[in-house]
Amino acid sequence: MSILVDKKSFRKEAVKVRNSIENRVAKSDEIAMRLCQTEYYNNASEILCYASYRSEVITDTIINKALHEGKAVALPKVEGDKMEFYYIHSLEDTNISEMGIREPADNCDKVTDTGNAIVIVPGTSFDYKRNRNGYGGGFYDRYLSAHKVKAAIGIAFEEQVYDAIPHDEYDIKMDIIITDERIY
Repeated sequence: MSILVDKKSFRKEAVKVRNSIENRVAKSDEIAMRLCQTEYYNNASEILCYASYRSEVITDTIINKALHEGKAVALPKVEGDKMEFYYIHSLEDTNISEMGIREPADNCDKVTDTGNAIVIVPGTSFDYKRNRNGYGGGFYDRYLSAHKVKAAIGIAFEEQVYDAIPHDEYDIKMDIIITDERIY
């Protein structure tokens, strides 16, 4: 089997595992607490985060805490084959996309300088070497390849971290991965 097939089937199984996780709210709060205690978070003036969707780690606590602390917060929006981040001032600055994902409203300003930003990255699975599998679109890998950031931080439930996952040379490794049990 090719890596693409391996990644696709692995991703499908990893999402099934993630969908079965109980206590997602409490575990998400634990992940948020661990993240907010890191030097990466404390030293960043900008947080590029995703708006949680389906069974992903819930990010509302992270977003609201960063906004309350006066950090600039931006969420992604898919535009064709690219993903860009746009600043929000509250979660009310979002609309639901055709895919059902919360995205920044059309009147939000685009992020142009990511030099002091950390990026909070979702995934279907991660491994102990900080490799990540996303959803197969390559949006985060392309964004991180094109933009200099202080850190790419994967957040996941502990059940999403495996000994090894299929990956290739285009996949961007995370600087750290934070789960409800530990930091890798």
